[in-house]
Amino acid sequence: MVTLALQFYFLGAFRYRAVGRVLSIAAATLYGLTGPYFTTVRMWILRLGLYRLQSVSPGPHWAMICDHTATYGGLKLLVICGVDLDKLDRRVVDLTGNFNLNHVDLQPLAVVPMKQSSGELLLEIYLGCLEKYGSPEQMTTDGGSDILKSARLLAAHQESRGDPLTKHHYDISHRIARIVKAELEPNLLWQQFEKVVTRARIYCTYRARHLSPPGLRHGPDRWMNLRGIVRWFADVKDKVESLGNDTSSMVRSTEASTTPQVPRFGLTQQVWERAKNTYHQCGGSIFNRLRKLCGKEYPDEQSYEKALHENCPTLPDEIAGNLTAHHDLNRSYLEEVSAESEGCWEIHKEVTQMLAFTEAIQKQVKGAGLTKSGIKICQDIYDRSNLTGVAERVGKKVMKVIRDMGQKLGEHERILVTSDVIESLNGKWKMLINGAAMPALGVNALLMPAIMGELSPEYVKEALEAVSVADVEQWKMETFGITFMQEKRSKTKRIRPENPQEVIF
Repeated sequence: MVTLALQFYFLGAFRYRAVGRVLSIAAATLYGLTGPYFTTVRMWILRLGLYRLQSVSPGPHWAMICDHTATYGGLKLLVICGVDLDKLDRRVVDLTGNFNLNHVDLQPLAVVPMKQSSGELLLEIYLGCLEKYGSPEQMTTDGGSDILKSARLLAAHQESRGDPLTKHHYDISHRIARIVKAELEPNLLWQQFEKVVTRARIYCTYRARHLSPPGLRHGPDRWMNLRGIVRWFADVKDKVESLGNDTSSMVRSTEASTTPQVPRFGLTQQVWERAKNTYHQCGGSIFNRLRKLCGKEYPDEQSYEKALHENCPTLPDEIAGNLTAHHDLNRSYLEEVSAESEGCWEIHKEVTQMLAFTEAIQKQVKGAGLTKSGIKICQDIYDRSNLTGVAERVGKKVMKVIRDMGQKLGEHERILVTSDVIESLNGKWKMLINGAAMPALGVNALLMPAIMGELSPEYVKEALEAVSVADVEQWKMETFGITFMQEKRSKTKRIRPENPQEVIF
């Protein structure tokens, strides 16, 4: 039952109360027993997390991955994980897996709450881990400024003591993302492409939801996941071209959602600008009043004409005719999206090439680690890609990074160049924290180590026998002391007199 409760919580994303209710129903139906209360489920999970944190054995050859989590109550959590490199090597050699990491491969070395982070503070935490578990052969991070500084300080400390140096590696996904950002951000064609994508998203969100996939309505992280934007833009362009400029065909489209796209009436900014540039001799005051109509919607033509007349009762006939010809918002947005996208296909092609190349490189170095033979495979991928423009410049920089990282590699040495797994770990932990009624850090920090490793019944039984509720409370006090919420309550709590009779009103 305990293992099933943990699986419901971690794998099924149930809340504590939901897990307690489901188990109560199952226990009463199948065995005639009373199920656990939700606070019991919560303590099972926290005891498991504390046991994982206190029973770590990373092995003789191991790597360290570290990162900060989101901030809760003025604190963020520094998470340091250990990875057994011998286990990964055996998986690759025996063809039973690859070098890619998942949550089962991680071992929690430290979870430390921090108000502020600096290289010196991180160095102290690293030294505590090294004293406890020995020196790691490798250290893989996302390249944050404080973490990079701490890696340099750690290398200097180890060198001064004559200890084996821990080699620091920059996560390949973050490294490529920064290269891509440096190339695309100042690029004028890319800036135009972004403007067109923004306008297309506005159109799809508010005019044609069937063209807007749910996963892209709020937009992904631009530099870590450009594939979704590029593919979505091509799909929308194809669908817009198939719909044409006829509003009725848009409504009848087979791609339409269950709710038909009702024509809306009004003026867009571009229609207003075109009219102003064409009839500028009529005076600016008219167009200043017309601008108030831009972006507003009217359910029918009569409402639109009424608003037009109220704002500009003496509007010249030629301007009124021009605006009436472009008063259908559905048609206007279609025309604007189609017209502006024509100049974006060059940069679209180059970015598509770049993404295909960078994804192939990441797949290679993540799946097999970085080796001397792997560098040759990456070079073959680059030679076959036939990159042009922005893609070629990005490709050259990526290959230079790959060669620099593998410059001092031994013949059979394999290095870990990805820390994506800790991003996934942080995302899952954040989901669990945000599921609470009042998200806070505190003892919930133990959820982080609880996510790592396997959930076998034998391991869970061993963990609950070794760690008690009192141990969890003791760890909480030693790690956090008085929490943010407790401090807040103490400041707002009314002080009651010892003798209520002495109170004078």
